[in-house]
Amino acid sequence: MVPKPLTVASIGNLTLDHLLFVESLPALDEVALINREQECLGGRGAIVALILASLGVPVFLCTAVGGLMDSDAIGFLKKSGVNTDCINVESTPVTTSEVFIAIGHEQKNCVSFFLPKQLSFTPSPNQKSVISSADILYFTTHDLSFNLHLLEGVQDKFVVHNFSRHMLAHPGYLAAIIQSASIIVANADDFEALLKQLTIKTPTELIRLAPRLGCIVLTKGEFGAHIWTGSEDHIIPAMSTEVVAPVGLGDAFAAGILYGTAYHLPITTSARIGNALAAESAASQLTYPVLENLKARISFKVGIDLP
Repeated sequence: MVPKPLTVASIGNLTLDHLLFVESLPALDEVALINREQECLGGRGAIVALILASLGVPVFLCTAVGGLMDSDAIGFLKKSGVNTDCINVESTPVTTSEVFIAIGHEQKNCVSFFLPKQLSFTPSPNQKSVISSADILYFTTHDLSFNLHLLEGVQDKFVVHNFSRHMLAHPGYLAAIIQSASIIVANADDFEALLKQLTIKTPTELIRLAPRLGCIVLTKGEFGAHIWTGSEDHIIPAMSTEVVAPVGLGDAFAAGILYGTAYHLPITTSARIGNALAAESAASQLTYPVLENLKARISFKVGIDLP
């Protein structure tokens, strides 16, 4: 019998992404010819929600968009299996924040520009209710005051934080992460900034400092992922792949950690799934993997039948 997965609430942005494919990213004062452009949904909360839903995990997306947001976009999320009841459509006459991403074929890398829109991000009663009922809470880049409001009163919840260094600029947010985190996911450079802010030197020290923190997972690009549990650490090699759009790879990896957590899998297996999802995302022309038959492809890459 297939085990029933835990429910995830993904708290993070839903954006409109504009991917601009160029041969080489330009230097200062240079101009690059756009060979192709692609528009799609993005956002660090939405990408994770889309991937989890396609893998069969019940997931809510908790965010806010403006009153001019295309209903087809939210309809796409719903059709893909994401519970959209926690997307708060505000009356503001805007759509949602936009991201313009220049992707250099030569560099296999990208440069992104974030265009915010005027949204209040006031938590709704329905959003608070879902935060109360969900089994796993996932917090990522978003309006940090909104995140803090939703974190208030959270007790005995499994909380996963995807850390970015800009969070250090918000008073009180780092303390909230330390007090609530069960797992912290971050890229290695951002995590170094976190350790420096806390004046400590190792992941093990942070695990001792944070009362509920059981695991830290760092992504290191082509070098894979490094896991610390306090008593042991593991290196999980990256998976080779063709790189088409190196966008959203960290979000795809985080979705693997959440998937494994929802099914009570070992953290090492969860990280392998995360690496496989990141490879699938890199080979996609969108900001997330091709969703059709995703579970079968990930099962093949990881070498196990995903529940």
